[in-house]
Amino acid sequence: MFSKNTDKETVLEVAEAVHTDADIIAEIQKIVCLDTYPNATFGITKEDLLERAATVTSAEKWKEVIGKKDAKTFVAKVDDQVVGFCFCKKEEEQGRIGSIYILPTQQGKGIGQILVHAAITYLGSEKPIVLEVVVYNTNAIGFYKKLGFVESGAAIKPEQTVVFKSGSILPEIEMVLHPEQSGI
Repeated sequence: MFSKNTDKETVLEVAEAVHTDADIIAEIQKIVCLDTYPNATFGITKEDLLERAATVTSAEKWKEVIGKKDAKTFVAKVDDQVVGFCFCKKEEEQGRIGSIYILPTQQGKGIGQILVHAAITYLGSEKPIVLEVVVYNTNAIGFYKKLGFVESGAAIKPEQTVVFKSGSILPEIEMVLHPEQSGI
């Protein structure tokens, strides 16, 4: 889909995920979640995250998601190694970016912006695009704001709320990109 030389030695490629990418997608999600989401204030533990990784965000679940109608999963590869991904889907009233994860060692290199651009291209510019972001993930909130997303003020729907077996809730806010706001 997209290929770019980021420097003299590094080649970045963004393409649609295939079923054989499910294992690495699940692993990247687990690594990033364990790096980003533990938070004593909200009672989010590594154990909560590991339990979720074993069930909800497992490779088996990703195999079910990849190739779904009205949805796309894009992978970012650096020198043929998957280093990040983005899942997005078309909904009746809006587009949705459901997840975007980039290995910590690859963050800050423009990969996230390219993945979001792929999602926006797929979702189109006729409808707003929404996503949820954890309230204490200030790096992600700042990243999305640079791309034109704004906090919507809308409540997260109960079926979209992440509740761990421990009872802790992952606190999220909704951000929206209106067609005329894109910073990409």
